[in-house]
Amino acid sequence: MGNALRGAEPPTDPWDAIKAIALEVRALVRDEASGELSYSADPAADKQVYARAFQDWAEGKIDGSAQVIFATIREILSL
Repeated sequence: MGNALRGAEPPTDPWDAIKAIALEVRALVRDEASGELSYSADPAADKQVYARAFQDWAEGKIDGSAQVIFATIREILSL
């Protein structure tokens, strides 16, 4: 099992990874004119952010502890 992750991408910074997930599932939307991010207030998108972020964390794709992941999600979704 020691080589099970060989060839896999190294863990990603939680902030960058979770922000990318939030944008992908449209929990955050980017204003094309200004480039600013805003929260979509879509409960279904929020659930997808939590689910995907913790799944990626469990698979070793996102670095940090569960507490760091949870806090980062909450911070990003409050933008």
